[in-house]
Amino acid sequence: MQKISARGTEKDIFAASIIHLFWQKMRRWYFILLLSLLVIPFIPTLTNLSLLSSLMLIPIVLIALVTALYTGSNQGMRLFLPAALALLLSTVLKLPGPFTSSFAGVMLFVFLSYLAGFFGQRFVLSRHIKLTHKPTQLLEHRIIHILTRPEFIAVALSVISGVLIANVDIIFVKKFMSPLEAGLYSSWTVCSRILYYVMGPLISVGFLFFSNSKDKKEQKNTLFLSLFILILASVGYFFLFDQQGTFVIHLMFGQKFNSMIPYLHQAAMYGVGYLFMQFFATYFLAQKGKMAYVFPAGLIFYIISLFLFGHTLASIMMVNIAFSFTIVGVYLASFLFSSA
Repeated sequence: MQKISARGTEKDIFAASIIHLFWQKMRRWYFILLLSLLVIPFIPTLTNLSLLSSLMLIPIVLIALVTALYTGSNQGMRLFLPAALALLLSTVLKLPGPFTSSFAGVMLFVFLSYLAGFFGQRFVLSRHIKLTHKPTQLLEHRIIHILTRPEFIAVALSVISGVLIANVDIIFVKKFMSPLEAGLYSSWTVCSRILYYVMGPLISVGFLFFSNSKDKKEQKNTLFLSLFILILASVGYFFLFDQQGTFVIHLMFGQKFNSMIPYLHQAAMYGVGYLFMQFFATYFLAQKGKMAYVFPAGLIFYIISLFLFGHTLASIMMVNIAFSFTIVGVYLASFLFSSA
């Protein structure tokens, strides 16, 4: 993104060259993609996920990585508003997911959201540059040089971590617990992430400002305004689950899921922790510092904690809450220390 922005009047040619080089390398390394797709038939056996969910899991990761390339190119081209609108529209597609009352339904709308995000970012870029330029001499690098760049590694790890944190606990429950418990937990997870589905567009738009604003004061003002909005939304979210939790459960899942009502406060707590964890992870990724690796590294301990302490649904919920607020605490401490 910074290299594109620094090219001045030639940034459109440079951006198109990057896109061309990427697809050129993908055609040369296509067998890696095929190998990843060959894993799909084994996912239902290993995880107890449905075939539909398994079919969408790996494509979601691949689409997210490609979309990150186009999103970064749009930022380098300073196409902030259309890129933000494309992010907003794609995120809105996730909202119907919770009302399908099934994990497969949620995954379907998540997949459609990622797919729409890719086409949206590609459309924005193609409207401003020709995507047919061949790579310039400066872009002729071996694929290993590209894959080992810190910027690429940070973004790739963040994308993969985002997919994992959204699915690994559900996969764990489906694998080691009864179908009834798995259904109950999937519904709990959907409820806990409603806040993130609603506020996700703000985080996506915030990334554009955090990564492109050269004015530190303006960047902090944007951060504090975003935090203020997220805090207000979190208070409303807690109030909704506290005062109208039964109505929410009946609206989304029906009375057969009344057994989930006692866990609504845990869902609200995890929902808030999940939202702020994703927000700060996005902020520090935009800052291009070492803190961008906190979330991906923390996932290792999260998965280990699931195996060590996740013996019941309640304990898995507590692992989720503890992990999300621990990551948020680390991010807050780092931000306060750097601002002192």
